[in-house]
Amino acid sequence: MRFDASNALLILSAILGDAAYRVIGDRSNIGALQDQIEAVQQKEDFVRTDVDALAKRLEKLSLICVSLWTLLKEKSGLSDDDLIQRVRTMEQEIGAKATATFRCPKCRAVISAKLNKCQFCGYQAAPAVKGPELLP
Repeated sequence: MRFDASNALLILSAILGDAAYRVIGDRSNIGALQDQIEAVQQKEDFVRTDVDALAKRLEKLSLICVSLWTLLKEKSGLSDDDLIQRVRTMEQEIGAKATATFRCPKCRAVISAKLNKCQFCGYQAAPAVKGPELLP
């Protein structure tokens, strides 16, 4: 094949056209990526706000617990050892219930007993009835 200037121009325009197409495509991908980044940043702001609110709530609940325990100790004569023993007992009771599972009657998936709804098929289980063993 002999070198021809017109063939060279056709090849060059084909190469440049393909490169231009890739640049345009890359620019549109960049725009889509920038939109995704903005969406993630907005979600991050919402999550950060939620975490801050939960931290404040936890701090308040901790203060309430300490206040209640101090008051209860003063009024009842209970000791810190009594509280520690009760906390350990409750951890064991709650821990056993927290790890309980059952099979979904619809899809047979193993799900947590804490859930009212199967996370796999959406089957709505009847809410658990709290018996006397769950009362303080």
